[in-house]
Amino acid sequence: MTFIIRQTPWIKFTEDQKQLIVSVHAALEEIPLTLIESHVCSLLFLGKTAKEIAAKRHCSYRTVERHVDNIKAKVGDHKLSPIILYAIVVFSLESG
Repeated sequence: MTFIIRQTPWIKFTEDQKQLIVSVHAALEEIPLTLIESHVCSLLFLGKTAKEIAAKRHCSYRTVERHVDNIKAKVGDHKLSPIILYAIVVFSLESG
């Protein structure tokens, strides 16, 4: 799958960030996120905490933390920085 990183006046990416987005998309093509993992990423991107996500999803916050661990393993990142979350959310929107 080929995609274009859209530049806007309010979002400017460095070359390192662009490379990171491309690598996340490549990783997700190999091992896609589940629907629940995608939803958790979207909520994290919006600034929700694990406890807030758990309340919304009617589950334990530890379950949410497990989903986050799975996401980190799939994208090869240990902290899920905002740029990683952005890349995942955009990938989910473009592929779904």
